[in-house]
Order: sequence, then structure tokens, then C-alpha cells
Amino acid sequence: MPTRRSRRRADSTRDALLAAATDEFALHGFAGASVDTIARRARVNKAMIYYHFKSKQRLYLEILRGIFSSIGDRTAEVAASSASAPEKIAEFARTMNREAEARPYLPPIMMREIAEGARRLDAETLRLMSRLFFNLRAILDQGAREGTLRRANPLLTYLSLISPVFFFRASLPIRAAMGRHNLVEDVKTLDSEVFLDHLIANLQHALAPEAPSALPAPSVRGSQASRKPRSGDPA
Repeated sequence: MPTRRSRRRADSTRDALLAAATDEFALHGFAGASVDTIARRARVNKAMIYYHFKSKQRLYLEILRGIFSSIGDRTAEVAASSASAPEKIAEFARTMNREAEARPYLPPIMMREIAEGARRLDAETLRLMSRLFFNLRAILDQGAREGTLRRANPLLTYLSLISPVFFFRASLPIRAAMGRHNLVEDVKTLDSEVFLDHLIANLQHALAPEAPSALPAPSVRGSQASRKPRSGDPA
């Protein structure tokens, strides 16, 4: 029977492997990540990877599931709050930005996964990822019911929110290089808050309720032409 000390040691080894593997997958992608390097980074025997996770792919999926389970919980809290739908849209964007900022390895991993056809993502991992979409859709449904947001395609809205967050983070090395060479004006001023304000303003503008169209005022000529002549009218 495992003792409390042995369980703590096993948990510590598992956590070290997850941290080392996360860095390795972010740097080199799934195919380029080496189990030998992961074990060396974690300072454990390579056999521990297979003991705790069975395979490199299971280790990779464990990392992604942990990430999206946490982000799903955070965005669910936003959707369930008492705020108005426009306020929730803004907070959803802030939450996604905070989560990506706290996990600088996430955008590179996801960009690589997209580029490689998402062929390693299984149904359980995709289910956890889809929670973000369903949480955003709940906010959009609330706004449509209240009349505080126009009806919009939830999947397109989701992509319009998530994609800029990941791309902004993943493009940091390119923006930094442009800044060093003074190639793009104001690139050095693009910090997280400036980006987030821009994203939220665009989202709220795009989702603002449509103003009711005003009926055109009848023209004088049109009203006179349509009026039937009455007796006594001058010829």
C-alpha cells in the first residue's frame, strides 16, 4: 500500500514531467518534442513518462485537457455572472487574454496544432475545448433575449474573439523583431492592454443591437402626385 510520502513523491514527479513537457511541446511541437529531453528537464528517468502517462501522446493530451478544463471553468463563471451580456463579452475577452498571458506556451502549442491539422486531438480534449464556445454562446443568447446584443453567428463570433488573442500572443517574437529594426510604426506600444481595449471595442461594436430603421418621410412631390383631385381644385 503506497504511503503518504510515496504518493507525494509520485505527484511531484508527475508535476515535474507536465511542466517539462509543456515547455518542450511549446518549443518544438509534438513531433519535435523528445521524451529523453522531457525526462532530462524533469530530472527523472524516462520510464517515469510511461509509468505516469503511458505514451508521449497521452502526456500531450493531459496537458491540453488541464489547460482547457481550467479555461472552461473561468469562462463558465463569466457566463453565469449577473452582469449584462455586453459586460460579459468584455469580461470573456479579458479572461481569455489573462489565461493566455498566464500560459505563454498555450498560443504556440495551439498554432502548431492548427498548422498540423489537429490530428492528435481526441474527442475528450475537443469536448473540453468546446466548452469555451458553449459559454460564449450562452452570453450571446442572453444578449439576444435582452435586446442588448444583436443576433450573431455564435461560431463566427467565437473565432473572431479567440483567434486574435492567440495570434497576438504567438506573434510576440515577430513584433519584437520589427521593433528592434524600427520597421513598423508604433509596434513597440502594442502592449496587452492596448490590444485588449481594441479587441473589446471591435466586438462590442460588431455585436451592438441594430437600430430600428426609420421610415422615410414622404416627399412633397410624391404626396401631391398621389392625392386625388377634389371638386373646387383649380384646373
